[in-house]
Amino acid sequence: MKKVLNIFIICAIASSVAFGQFSKGTKAIDGEFAILKPSEGDALTALSLQYGQFFTDDILVGLQLSYTGYDGESATDFGLFGDYFFNDSMYVGAGMLFPEVGDSEVFVGFGMLSPFMESENVFLNPGLQYYTDSEIIAAGVSLVLLF
Repeated sequence: MKKVLNIFIICAIASSVAFGQFSKGTKAIDGEFAILKPSEGDALTALSLQYGQFFTDDILVGLQLSYTGYDGESATDFGLFGDYFFNDSMYVGAGMLFPEVGDSEVFVGFGMLSPFMESENVFLNPGLQYYTDSEIIAAGVSLVLLF
């Protein structure tokens, strides 16, 4: 699975010819609801809040705060991430989570921004992430506010 995901990311970046529509200095706030599916066991639910800024027209770097709950137990994670927008709406990204309990973990993912209700600065953001150490696949959807 790791090899397939890495090959997909490399091909997506290498085949990109268009640049993102965002300008340097644009800030983003993202709130996400996700369902995480470990390789063994039941699915988990997670809420996360992200804040980022475009350092170039196509690279977004930011911070993430996540809350995961399952069967009466919960965990809060802090993370750093970076996304590369290879056209007007699609992106690939990677980051690292620093959980409340346990070791840090790397994640990779991809998603696509699409305008939400004809708004100029609010976007719907469906995406997938793969957590490399725990082998968890997360499917989520979020709303992104750009300002």
